[in-house]
Order: sequence, then structure tokens, then C-alpha cells
Amino acid sequence: MRTLMPCLIGTLGLVVVLSVPADEATESSVRNDRKQIAGVWRVTTLEVSGQRADDADARKLTVINDADGGWKLLSEGREVCQGTNQFAFVNQMRTIDFTATTGDIAGQKFVGIYELGDQTRKLCFGPADRPRPARFTTTAGSDTIYLTLTRDPDDALRRERQRIAGTWQIKSIELDGKTLPDDDVKSAQVINGADGTWRLVSAGMEVARGTSTFDPGQKVKTIDFTITAGNGEGNRYVGIYELGDSSRRLCFAEQGRERPTAFSATADSQQILVTFERVKTP
Repeated sequence: MRTLMPCLIGTLGLVVVLSVPADEATESSVRNDRKQIAGVWRVTTLEVSGQRADDADARKLTVINDADGGWKLLSEGREVCQGTNQFAFVNQMRTIDFTATTGDIAGQKFVGIYELGDQTRKLCFGPADRPRPARFTTTAGSDTIYLTLTRDPDDALRRERQRIAGTWQIKSIELDGKTLPDDDVKSAQVINGADGTWRLVSAGMEVARGTSTFDPGQKVKTIDFTITAGNGEGNRYVGIYELGDSSRRLCFAEQGRERPTAFSATADSQQILVTFERVKTP
């Protein structure tokens, strides 16, 4: 089981989908999974054949995934093994097959299932000569491994900034229960840089600019931002946000007030709710 565990963890690499039934997943969703999985992941819990490993030992393990399906397993920063993965969507379940190509378990193959969240993952797998796990659990004598992982905080922030970077068209603004007229917002855009900087422009002219910090690891993602030039220079705000591939929501209040806990801007809340749509580049 000691030799099985490293490879099993390698399965965390889940990244390449070879075949995706048209009625269950689109090529777009496959690309999104690949992008989302790529990066650095920390193992948080590890269970082998019904026995849970000490959390301190589990957290020594790190998995690095590439968008092309390659993965590396590290223990306390040292490479243990690496390999490749194949994904598929079967009966509404995400499945993974992976092979270790280096290390003590080179050549061994495994089959499993996985779930993928924004900042978390679950993986359950076992030897390829046994039935694929159907649930995220292990039992004595099963030779299966169940892992949970979270994205490395530094990697999570870098990826979030990259996702936000670009030009966003403001679609609506709600303040204290009132929605601003479309004519007041349709010419406004926010241009985000991958370094956390941003610019607000209206009719092509800069209105304000500033900096922002994110915490995508919170249950509700948080953002703090400051206006460093233009209208409102020096003002600071605290808020929450949601980020999709082509849409965003931002709800915020002036620093010194409570950070919003929901995406609303009801009367007398002194909160602002803004929705955005990404401007597609040619």
C-alpha cells in the first residue's frame, strides 16, 4: 500500500479528457476543466483502505498538474513520481484513468472518480485490475485511496487574477435599492490587469483607477480595492464577488462598514451591486 499511495495521489492530476459524450459534456466544459485543474494542489486528507492517514503526513504531499494531462507528486518538496491522466464523463460521473511513468511505481495504472470545485478537489481510485470506485469512500481490503485537496493559496490568487484580467462591460448598477438607468451605465467599462490593478472608463475616457486584492479561498470570495487616481481618489472599499467565464458580480461598501454577506443592495444598505459581462477580444 505504501507504493500504491504515491501513485494514487498522482491521480490527483486529473486533467486530460479523451472522450466526452456530446449529451453529457461539451468541448467547452472539457477545456474549462483542463484550465481549472492545472496548477499546484495541496493534499489535505488521505484515506487508504478504510484507514485515515495522519493529517500532518497527508499535508506533506503536493500535486502539480499541467493542462496537458501531466502530473507530479511531491513529498515535502521532493518529487516522488510523475505520470499522465485521461478523463471521461460517464453517466454524469467524472472518471479518471492514470499511469505513473517514473518513481517506484512506474508503469502502474489506476482508475478512479473525481469531483472538482473552484478551489477544492476530491479523488477516489484503485488499481486498474479492480472495479472503478463508485463512491468517495474506502473500505478495509479494497486497496482504494480517497484524497481531498485544496489549491495552493499563492497559485489560487495568481489564477484568479488571470481569470479576472481583461475588459468588462458594466451591465447594471444597483445602489440602496435603486437600479441606475441603462443610459448611465452602458458606456462604462472596467479594465482589469493581472497584477490586481484596474481602470474605470466611460465613453472611452478614464474616470478612475486603482488597486485590488482578492481572497478566492473564502466560501464567499472577498475583494478589497482602493481608488488611487481620478474620481474618489483615496477611497477604499470592501466587498464580495462571483466570477464566471463571461460574467461577474461585485457587491461592496465603503471601508469602515460591514463587508456585504450577500449580493444585494437593498434600501438603506449603503451597498452597491454591480454586474459585468466580459468583452470578447477579436
